[in-house]
Amino acid sequence: MSTKGLITCLVLGTAVFAISSCGDDDPAPTAPNTPAAKVQVWHQGIQQTGVDMEGAPVVLAQQAIDVTTSGKVLVQFDGQCLSSDGDRIVLAASNTPTWGANDGGTAAEAYDSDVNFTSFSHSRVYTIAAGSHTFYAVGENYVETDGTGVASVYGSLTVKFFPNVTNGPMVAHTGAAVVDQDVFGAPTEIAQLTINVNVAGEVLVRFDGYCVSDVGDAIALAASNTVDWGVNDGTTVVEALDADRNRRTFSHSRSYGIGPGSYTYYGVAENAVETAGSGVASVYGSLTVEFFPTGSNKPILEHAGVSQTSIDVEGATVTMEQVTVDAPSSGTAVVRYEGLCSSGADDRIVMAASNTTSWGANDGHVGVEAVSAGLNYNGFSHTRAYAVAAGSHTFYALCNNVVETTGTGIASNYASLSVEFFPD
Repeated sequence: MSTKGLITCLVLGTAVFAISSCGDDDPAPTAPNTPAAKVQVWHQGIQQTGVDMEGAPVVLAQQAIDVTTSGKVLVQFDGQCLSSDGDRIVLAASNTPTWGANDGGTAAEAYDSDVNFTSFSHSRVYTIAAGSHTFYAVGENYVETDGTGVASVYGSLTVKFFPNVTNGPMVAHTGAAVVDQDVFGAPTEIAQLTINVNVAGEVLVRFDGYCVSDVGDAIALAASNTVDWGVNDGTTVVEALDADRNRRTFSHSRSYGIGPGSYTYYGVAENAVETAGSGVASVYGSLTVEFFPTGSNKPILEHAGVSQTSIDVEGATVTMEQVTVDAPSSGTAVVRYEGLCSSGADDRIVMAASNTTSWGANDGHVGVEAVSAGLNYNGFSHTRAYAVAAGSHTFYALCNNVVETTGTGIASNYASLSVEFFPD
């Protein structure tokens, strides 16, 4: 590959990506400001109830696309899984009807017959040629199969196609599979990814997947532009529920405005605050960077951090944050609410991304439950996509205590609300 082309290097979890003109042996980029140069988005809700997942991978949703040029595809599968105690449910975004080891899937485990909700997020990026391609949301009950093997999944499959365009929008991605890493005492780099851009714009950095840790440890996980993390919405946190139920899912995002140049982003982990365990963790996930150049007829990114502490969310739905986008044309708005919920035992806490101040059933929200006062952290991720007309549109991050309400009804959200607008 010519050094003038798209450069991709994968060395020990490090990726480097550049946007410039193509070399002789690279596919020619699509001309800017043409229909083929636009980012295309497909999204579907998933409502799969009582599915037998034991024994073989099950396709929970699939999305066929047909593109006229080469590029990269970002596939995201997030939502919630209700499963049986004793089962490990693997969930994956994929370009085949199966999943891969390590960072090729994420994992959901019920604590017991009552605390059986797990919110999850899994991301993959694929390089594709012009033509027809199909992408999948996959689930399987695997390894731990002492339960019924039956699970329900309510979520979203989102597919974004980024054509090869000079100085256009781009996506970069690296998988992370870091085993038995000592993360005690200082922020530790789990993955890094460098992009080189010739124009100014906005980046959305996401670190998602799952973490295997020791009982007694709180593991902070963050997407960041430094090998460090911030308080509140600057990180998410996972805790092992016990020695067996020690796989915990996470999703964290940050947004940064950048000028032309080279920038490196990180997936970071640290054992902090609660340190009664070994301080050793294994992290399997993805570090993804979406870049949107500034300019007319380009995608628009709006991103807001959420730091809401000890909010009474019982009864009426509470707006934790809202973001307004001024769309210059018709298009699609992809709205995602992700991060950390801290709550009390005996409460089911619902979170949702929405275009109204209310949430919907099934795939219209995700739910989490604390095990106890000491095990009260849960990661979450919920995505919606809306067709919008030109004009001003407001989107919401919502939280509500429903159904199971014998606890305090108090919850804290440390999270992010992101809105990506893609013009038609």
